Amino acid sequence: MRSIIGVVIATATAFAEPSPEAQALFEQGRALAKDGNYSEACDRFERANKIEYAVGTSLNLGDCYEHLGEVRRAYLIFVDTEGRAGPRASYAHDRAQALLAKLGTIVVHVANPIMPGLKISIAGRDVAPVPEIDDVNEPGVVTIIATAPDRPEYRTTATAVAGQRTIVDVPLFGATPTEHVVEPAGQWQRRPERVHVAVALGSLGIGAMIGGIVVGLYARSEYNAQFPGHCMSTTTGPACDTPGFTNLTNANNLADAGTVIGVAGIALVAAGALIYWTAPHDHIIVTPTPGGVAVAGRF
Repeated sequence: MRSIIGVVIATATAFAEPSPEAQALFEQGRALAKDGNYSEACDRFERANKIEYAVGTSLNLGDCYEHLGEVRRAYLIFVDTEGRAGPRASYAHDRAQALLAKLGTIVVHVANPIMPGLKISIAGRDVAPVPEIDDVNEPGVVTIIATAPDRPEYRTTATAVAGQRTIVDVPLFGATPTEHVVEPAGQWQRRPERVHVAVALGSLGIGAMIGGIVVGLYARSEYNAQFPGHCMSTTTGPACDTPGFTNLTNANNLADAGTVIGVAGIALVAAGALIYWTAPHDHIIVTPTPGGVAVAGRF
């Protein structure tokens, strides 16, 4: 019941002039969801939306499918609702992002998306052939199939991992119609944009640390230069004339600034290291051409 009660409280105003049939189905869905009968509740919300679409109904429908464990379906509903939700778009967005962390993204590169008659399916779903296809999936093995007139079917598999992107680089119709190309082991690479940020922070940090050391050394030199011309050491501390006191104070302030710069540099290096080591990994898969003709090296 995590969120559905909060969703439906505001739903009474979702219909400017509600269809009696859609409203009745919606109320039935609410009651069924409160009783934990999510399968029947989803059916009622689906039927209500077919009669008359409402944001509140869709939010409840997404919540309902999440309770049934259909994470991908719930995610897509929240994404669709986000574009129509108006004041509740932020809520729909947050729900979608929470579910996205439980899904794996299969990325398929397509070398010639305008090939006549080209059809691509991922996990049994037809997808539009574009240069790069991003498709979210429940964690597990996913089958990618490509077909075109007068070409043998190409088939490969990839593993969807929750919270990660699996990149599949498939050659164009390199396999025979019956051949099943098993997913190679591939390699894991840290997400490039996170690596770039980590390197930038680390570089700034190292520069700041060096700058802090330089400033500190200069401050020490200025401090020592006051002895014995303007200052002398005593048991209670330095005794200086007016210029010496001013220069000594400036040197101490400069030393403090160098310390601050150095500490900031250390913090930047630490932040860069943290971002690098916690960067998500992409699974890079390159499928070898099994004796056929590969066009442009990508499908």
